Parts: sequence; structure tokens; C-alpha cells
Amino acid sequence: MTRGTKSLVVLALLVGFGSVAVAQETLKEVVEQEGLGWLMGQWKTTTDEGQEIVLTYRWAVNGHAIISLLKMGERSSQGLIYFDAEAQEVKQFAIDSQGKATKSTWASEYGKAKATTRMTNENGESRDVVIVYSKVSRTTINVAVHGVEYGVMSDNAAFEIDFNKVKRQKKAK
Repeated sequence: MTRGTKSLVVLALLVGFGSVAVAQETLKEVVEQEGLGWLMGQWKTTTDEGQEIVLTYRWAVNGHAIISLLKMGERSSQGLIYFDAEAQEVKQFAIDSQGKATKSTWASEYGKAKATTRMTNENGESRDVVIVYSKVSRTTINVAVHGVEYGVMSDNAAFEIDFNKVKRQKKAK
């Protein structure tokens, strides 16, 4: 391939990628359209057994992704939430501290964020759950885990807990 041909190929690729990027909606735009910006930040709770749980959602890649972090005792998980323009869905891929991968599809309904997730237990058995995030107040959210049977989310949560927003610490000068 001549130098001129290579230049044309590179130019065609750049134009192609550029036009895709311009037309693509960012995750931040989707979150704002759905009114779910309240989920961003750090949230903390303590279970009845005294176990502390911390959830963190922060923007990355110029609003095209959210980094999600979950810390619960010795266990943790880190994920990437992004808008899949081709599928027109918000998706998440996460890895936990034991090396297990989970994939979720996020949706919005009545001001709540819902993450449909396939979970696998220690025995390798998997089941679908829907994790529902609801805004209770400016400083409190509720997280409820619902089972899924025959493709339908159960009406009653198997587990739910409230989280309080963690105030950002001011950096020392």
C-alpha cells in the first residue's frame, strides 16, 4: 500500500469514527433526561449486623461512563456503566474481589433506576435479580433487591436498605 493510500484509509477511519462520536448520545445526557443524577456520589449504610456498605458512582470519560464501586467488608466490586448506542441501552460490566463478573442492563421507571443483573452464588447457580434505586430525599436513597420469576420482577423486595449520602471532604490546603 502506498503512503498516499494509507493516508486516505486513516483519514476515512477518522472521519467515520468522528461522525459516530458526534451522533452518539452520552450517558450523562441519558441520566439527565431520565432525572437520575441524584444517584451520583458516595452513599453509606450499616446493616443490622453492623456491616458497613459503601456505594460510589462517579463520572468518567467526559460523561460517557460511570465508575461504580461497592465495598462491603472484605468484599468489593468495581464496574463500568455506559450507554450502548447500538442497542440503545445503558449497560454495566463489573468484577468483584473474588473475580466474578456480572453484567447488568439499566432502565428508568417512575424516577427509579433499575439494574437487571444475573447473579451467581458460591455454588455456581445463577438467577436474575432487579436492583431498584429510589430517591427518598436529597440525602437518602433506598436500594431494594427483587427476584425475577419467568422474566417478571417480583412485587416485593427480598431485601432493601437505605443509604445516606456521604458529604465530600474538603481538601486541606
